[in-house]
Amino acid sequence: MSQYNRYSKFEINGSVTYMPFIKLLPKSSDKEYVYKKGRDRLDKISQLYYGSPSEGWMILLANPEYATEFEIPSGTIIRIPFPYRDTLDEFISKQELWKKLNEGSTDD
Repeated sequence: MSQYNRYSKFEINGSVTYMPFIKLLPKSSDKEYVYKKGRDRLDKISQLYYGSPSEGWMILLANPEYATEFEIPSGTIIRIPFPYRDTLDEFISKQELWKKLNEGSTDD
Protein backbone atom coordinates (compact mmCIF):
# COMPACT_ATOMS: atom_id res chain seq x y z
CA MET A 1 0.00 0.00 0.00
CA SER A 2 1.34 3.39 -0.92
CA GLN A 3 0.87 6.26 1.48
CA TYR A 4 -1.84 8.68 0.36
CA ASN A 5 -1.17 12.42 0.77
CA ARG A 6 -4.54 13.68 2.01
CA TYR A 7 -3.32 17.28 1.79
CA SER A 8 -2.40 17.29 -1.91
CA LYS A 9 -5.75 18.58 -3.17
CA PHE A 10 -5.57 21.55 -0.80
CA GLU A 11 -2.09 22.76 -1.70
CA ILE A 12 -1.43 26.04 -3.47
CA ASN A 13 2.21 26.77 -4.28
CA GLY A 14 3.28 23.93 -1.98
CA SER A 15 1.36 25.14 1.08
CA VAL A 16 -1.85 23.66 2.46
CA THR A 17 -4.51 26.34 2.38
CA TYR A 18 -7.30 24.70 4.35
CA MET A 19 -8.15 21.13 5.28
CA PRO A 20 -11.89 20.59 5.67
CA PHE A 21 -13.32 17.97 7.99
CA ILE A 22 -14.55 15.03 5.96
CA LYS A 23 -16.80 12.56 7.76
CA LEU A 24 -16.42 8.89 6.89
CA LEU A 25 -19.76 7.12 6.93
CA PRO A 26 -20.09 3.79 8.75
CA LYS A 27 -20.00 0.64 6.64
CA SER A 28 -21.07 -2.86 7.62
CA SER A 29 -17.51 -4.00 6.88
CA ASP A 30 -15.98 -1.62 9.46
CA LYS A 31 -14.14 -3.11 12.41
CA GLU A 32 -14.42 -2.27 16.09
CA TYR A 33 -11.47 -1.96 18.41
CA VAL A 34 -11.41 -1.48 22.19
CA TYR A 35 -8.92 1.33 22.75
CA LYS A 36 -6.60 1.02 25.74
CA LYS A 37 -5.22 4.42 26.69
CA GLY A 38 -1.52 4.36 27.46
CA ARG A 39 -1.12 1.10 25.57
CA ASP A 40 -2.59 1.70 22.12
CA ARG A 41 -1.62 4.23 19.49
CA LEU A 42 -3.34 4.98 16.20
CA ASP A 43 -0.18 4.29 14.21
CA LYS A 44 -0.05 0.77 15.65
CA ILE A 45 -3.77 0.19 15.06
CA SER A 46 -3.35 1.49 11.51
CA GLN A 47 -0.46 -0.94 10.98
CA LEU A 48 -2.59 -3.80 12.32
CA TYR A 49 -5.60 -3.15 10.05
CA TYR A 50 -4.06 -1.44 7.00
CA GLY A 51 -0.48 -2.70 6.92
CA SER A 52 0.81 0.87 7.26
CA PRO A 53 1.34 3.04 10.35
CA SER A 54 0.51 6.21 8.41
CA GLU A 55 -3.28 5.98 8.26
CA GLY A 56 -4.25 6.87 11.84
CA TRP A 57 -5.86 10.04 10.45
CA MET A 58 -8.44 7.83 8.72
CA ILE A 59 -9.36 6.20 12.03
CA LEU A 60 -9.80 9.65 13.61
CA LEU A 61 -12.12 10.73 10.77
CA ALA A 62 -14.28 7.69 11.51
CA ASN A 63 -14.46 8.74 15.17
CA PRO A 64 -15.17 12.50 14.91
CA GLU A 65 -15.98 12.91 18.59
CA TYR A 66 -12.20 12.83 19.20
CA ALA A 67 -9.89 15.47 17.74
CA THR A 68 -6.74 13.54 18.73
CA GLU A 69 -5.95 10.06 19.93
CA PHE A 70 -5.05 11.52 23.34
CA GLU A 71 -8.74 12.33 23.91
CA ILE A 72 -9.93 8.74 23.46
CA PRO A 73 -10.83 7.29 26.88
CA SER A 74 -9.57 3.85 27.79
CA GLY A 75 -12.14 1.16 27.08
CA THR A 76 -13.79 3.12 24.27
CA ILE A 77 -14.86 1.12 21.24
CA ILE A 78 -13.52 2.97 18.21
CA ARG A 79 -14.56 2.33 14.64
CA ILE A 80 -11.90 1.25 12.17
CA PRO A 81 -13.07 2.08 8.64
CA PHE A 82 -12.57 -1.07 6.59
CA PRO A 83 -11.56 -2.07 4.00
CA TYR A 84 -8.87 0.53 3.45
CA ARG A 85 -9.32 0.99 -0.31
CA ASP A 86 -13.08 1.56 -0.07
CA THR A 87 -12.55 4.09 2.72
CA LEU A 88 -9.81 5.90 0.82
CA ASP A 89 -12.03 6.05 -2.28
CA GLU A 90 -14.82 7.59 -0.15
CA PHE A 91 -12.40 10.16 1.28
CA ILE A 92 -11.03 11.09 -2.16
CA SER A 93 -14.54 11.42 -3.60
CA LYS A 94 -15.63 13.73 -0.77
CA GLN A 95 -12.37 15.66 -1.01
CA GLU A 96 -12.88 16.24 -4.74
CA LEU A 97 -16.51 17.28 -4.21
CA TRP A 98 -15.47 19.76 -1.50
CA LYS A 99 -12.81 21.23 -3.76
CA LYS A 100 -15.25 21.50 -6.69
CA LEU A 101 -17.87 23.23 -4.51
CA ASN A 102 -15.32 25.64 -3.07
CA GLU A 103 -13.24 26.52 -6.13
CA GLY A 104 -13.07 30.24 -6.58
CA SER A 105 -14.44 31.01 -3.12
CA THR A 106 -12.38 33.18 -0.81
CA ASP A 107 -12.37 33.77 2.91
CA ASP A 108 -11.55 37.49 2.53
